Amino acid sequence: MKKVLLFTIGFLLLVFFESFLLHVFSFSLFIILVLSSWKKIEDLPFYLFITLFSIVFDTVLHTSLGLHMIVIALVLLVTHLLWYLIPRDGVFGFIPVFLSVFLYYILSYLLISLLQDRVLIPFTWDFVLNTFIKSLLSIPVYLGIQRGISFFRKDDTGGKIKLK
Repeated sequence: MKKVLLFTIGFLLLVFFESFLLHVFSFSLFIILVLSSWKKIEDLPFYLFITLFSIVFDTVLHTSLGLHMIVIALVLLVTHLLWYLIPRDGVFGFIPVFLSVFLYYILSYLLISLLQDRVLIPFTWDFVLNTFIKSLLSIPVYLGIQRGISFFRKDDTGGKIKLK
């Protein structure tokens, strides 16, 4: 009962903060949380959370249903491939995170215009520069979340997050 209540409150707070940050600063906290908790939470709760959040967030933003799920799936696929080349826990482990967040913003922008308006909007240098800066700013947030998650790890599971 306590887990369900905490999950519901956390989920609603995340939807609120994500919507607020996206509308005010064009910054997504969700992609950072997804990348920092991937492979650290069991698969079923992780993918269930992504599915529920994507549906709710697509509804809140009035975008095509499943758009964020497609973008997250593509980003996780690319991130998984990048983490084979650059280890996650290595010195340069933030580079795949940077590239994945950059790809998330690019794909979100591209797919929203393509699926809703059926028009491929050209990229401008201003958009690419803003996306680059947002991706750079996401690295300290990612590292902070990683430090925060390290307090909730069990010693015997090697990185799994305990929820008790």
